[in-house]
Formats: sequence, structure tokens, C-alpha cells
Amino acid sequence: MNARDEMSRVIGEFAAELRRSVELPANNRKEMIQVRRVIARHISNIASIVPNVSEGAAGHPAIRSGFSKVRHATALHQASWLVVAIKPNDPGYLVSLREMREVNRSFIDFVKATLAE
Repeated sequence: MNARDEMSRVIGEFAAELRRSVELPANNRKEMIQVRRVIARHISNIASIVPNVSEGAAGHPAIRSGFSKVRHATALHQASWLVVAIKPNDPGYLVSLREMREVNRSFIDFVKATLAE
């Protein structure tokens, strides 16, 4: 499988896990921990593929930049909101969650569009 196909597969899995996380009740801490682990694994997989994909992709600087934003937003959110301390209706938590999801969605959409070129 070439790097573009591998990135497409991994991005699809990442997007699916992010969708699953949206449906997860915030009071299910055990499942939230598991979802965070799976998302971290997807981010690690993407990190290993980005250099290979971005060499040939027209939007390679934006792929690297977008992925850097995903890593930053995810790390900031998870460090700021430890699973054991989350209060599901806390306005700060909801803002952080929304911002992280927006960064992830933007990156996924951009990569899918770039790979389709």
C-alpha cells in the first residue's frame, strides 16, 4: 500500500474514532480513557505517514501545519481536562472540546481533499 492510500485509511479510522467520541457520555470515564488512547494511537500513525505523503502532495506544507495543529489542540485539551476532573457541562470544557474537534475536522477534510487531487 502506498503512503497516500495508507494516509487515507488512517485518516478514515481517525475520523471514525472522533465520531465515536462525540457519542460517548462524558460521565463514562473508563470509555473516555480508552478513546483517548485510541486517538493517541491514530495520531502516532498519522505522524509516521505525514512525511511520506507530504513529499508528493501539492498541499504538503499545509498537511504538516495542519497536523501540528491537531497534535497541539489534542495535547492542550487532554492536559487541561484530565478525565477524572471533567465536569461535562463546564463551559470551559465544552469550549476546549469544540475547538479541538474543529481543528481535527479541518485537518481531516483538508487531507481528504488533498489526497483526492
